[in-house]
Amino acid sequence: MIATDKKILRMCVDAMFIAIIALFSFIPNLGFITIGPISFTTIHLIVLVGAFLFGIIEGTIFGLAFGLCSLFKALTMPASVVDYLFVNPLISVLPRVVFGLLAGILFQVIRNKVHNKVGFSVLSGVLSGLLTLLHTAMVIPLLYAFMPDQDTTFFAVISAIFTLNCVVEISLAVVLVPLISIPLLKPASRLRLKMKKGKKISMKKVPTFIEEQEENMLDALSKLIAIPSVYDPSSVSDAHPYGKKVSDALIFLKEEALRLGFDKATIYDNRVLEIDVGGKGELIGIFAHVDVVSADGEWHHPPFSLSRVDNLIYGRGVIDDKGPLVALMYVLKVLKEQNKIKNHKIRLVIGGDEERGSSCLKYYFETLGKEQPQYAFTPDADFPLIYSEKGILHFYLSLETHLKNVSSIEAGNAFNICIDKAIVKLNDEDEKFIKFLDEKNIEYSSLDNKTILFLGKASHGSLPLLGKNAFLIAINAIGEYYDELDLKELYSLLADQEGKGLDIYVHDEELGATSLNIGLATFKDDNITIGIDYRHPHLINYDQIVKNIKKHRRFIYKEDSYAPPLYIDPNGSLVKTLLDAYKNVSGQKDIKPLAIGGGTYAKEVKNCVAFGPALPDKDYRMHGADEVYDIEEMKQAMHIYYEALLKLLDL
Repeated sequence: MIATDKKILRMCVDAMFIAIIALFSFIPNLGFITIGPISFTTIHLIVLVGAFLFGIIEGTIFGLAFGLCSLFKALTMPASVVDYLFVNPLISVLPRVVFGLLAGILFQVIRNKVHNKVGFSVLSGVLSGLLTLLHTAMVIPLLYAFMPDQDTTFFAVISAIFTLNCVVEISLAVVLVPLISIPLLKPASRLRLKMKKGKKISMKKVPTFIEEQEENMLDALSKLIAIPSVYDPSSVSDAHPYGKKVSDALIFLKEEALRLGFDKATIYDNRVLEIDVGGKGELIGIFAHVDVVSADGEWHHPPFSLSRVDNLIYGRGVIDDKGPLVALMYVLKVLKEQNKIKNHKIRLVIGGDEERGSSCLKYYFETLGKEQPQYAFTPDADFPLIYSEKGILHFYLSLETHLKNVSSIEAGNAFNICIDKAIVKLNDEDEKFIKFLDEKNIEYSSLDNKTILFLGKASHGSLPLLGKNAFLIAINAIGEYYDELDLKELYSLLADQEGKGLDIYVHDEELGATSLNIGLATFKDDNITIGIDYRHPHLINYDQIVKNIKKHRRFIYKEDSYAPPLYIDPNGSLVKTLLDAYKNVSGQKDIKPLAIGGGTYAKEVKNCVAFGPALPDKDYRMHGADEVYDIEEMKQAMHIYYEALLKLLDL
């Protein structure tokens, strides 16, 4: 998401809450309610909910809005003698700003630190009550301090009224804030990620010799994007282990490498393409992949045709990972033409099965026995650099079950994509079920009288919270309406996308929390099978993960693949060298290497890290619809890679 989009989104969220606060302030008996001797506000609830969901900045803004509305109401629409005291901003505004600020701080702490659901709910309510009490406790002394003549009798009456009102306000906060906020936490977390403001990066001017590569590079990328190199089981054979289109993409890149004048380009069994540049000496490796995930979701640009709108290019693979690998081919072309590669050999290895678990590189190193590089990187993640990655377990859970009115379910295409569409076929037409879906505001479309397409939103498997899993939506609806106990149990185990349901949740400071994504799901012949992408930090090991999953004995566990967590010494020469190159080009001198939840080829190669091309805090829609890359960023990445390779060649 570009910076302007982030600002607009943040403005929309803030404007919505401020508008609600204003409506509550000026519509009689909505935000300020009088019942007999009790006169209380409900606006503090809006501030608390906003701070709960969006954190410190928004909490402060909403507290300020509450205060300014109170001030304006006291000036223009005083309803009692007490209102006249609120014409002083120190009484009407200041306590509410502090209230919103503290709410944002404290709620952010419990969101990050408290992971038990019951404890989180209870603590949220208690904290809401205490913050409400604090709000009143701040107002009362200020009333006395600024009261004319400091009439103690009048102040005692005012204090008694405020205390009575406070009891009602605390009760409302304790009950309603958790009730409203907790169900909204997941969609709000997606909004927070999209609203997050990125740091401004002032890149050095891209050298002319890189600018000159743009036209030919984009032409090559356009031809590569046109090859839909998605794993295709229907065309898998001994000759095409990942499907015909993946083989076609590898062949195209081999021809492009030879056309660019590289020394050697060899395809090994249509699994891996190896391109060598330079002579003898220490081997520097670059590992990229030509396979892409399927083009799920609603695209506004054709996924397998490179579309250009101003400086943005769209298409499946423009950043993951076809764009970066083509860009690096042209960086190598420049280095070769400049005769910079003398005492080393640079080897670009392009695999065809990264998205399904990197069997291509296992074949390359284990079956073919290929040489491990001295230093290596993969252009398949973020700048500045990834030194640590979560472990990734792909596994299946299956269960024998009979569903009353469901004949089949088909959903998902890959472990590492959040399911955006789930097709459910009913045995018999059921208008009442359709009405139930409408009442629940569930997104769907009827393909025919017995077939329902449940709709969600795709996202990368490492970030399931950014998506909306259509399969989970479907089984939750079917389970509730038809009272299917097995589906209810399944939903309770898998609905939490951090793995709490399966008791495989952990969180550490370096890599964050575990993630659990359902990417594949089928129900047929009374058997339901689910493919799951689970990612974990170092705090939990493989044996404990499998043991905890197998506790749920009704479900059959079957492993597909496992890659342990990655850790490369951040003080080692590889990390320091690549980081220096990024710092020199970006101007970000205080930047530090990152740890991520995504998985890359770095796990399969010794002394290898993920290095670019994505810039911090930007949304490129990887694995989603309308995958996008900025051409200027692409050339900046080329500049960084050029500088990095020069430094590696000097080691």
